[in-house]
Amino acid sequence: MVNKGYYIQIIKKDELYYFQLWYRGKQEMGNSIGYESAEECKKGLLQFKKILSTISITEIEKFVKIHRLNVRQYIYQFYDEDGNILYTSRNLETKTNCQKSMASTYRNLVDADIK
Repeated sequence: MVNKGYYIQIIKKDELYYFQLWYRGKQEMGNSIGYESAEECKKGLLQFKKILSTISITEIEKFVKIHRLNVRQYIYQFYDEDGNILYTSRNLETKTNCQKSMASTYRNLVDADIK
């Protein structure tokens, strides 16, 4: 399946590893939680992909929530079955854009390869 320009990058920041979904190398869609090692980060990515591939769009509200930060800033966060945050989006200006970006992450992260 074609990944439509989406790919995953693993970065190290402040001694922790994060996976990020990128769109055509221009736009970082969001970040995972921090992991102690690159190997743990890859395991976390596989777990997140598994969750995304098994939930249906009808039950997605259980696993993702949109949060309003202020008048023109929203983020969405994906959670696991226990309510732990797995992934947080970048700041977005409108709730509509946040919903579109969340749907795009839901659709595209599963098939994205690590670059």
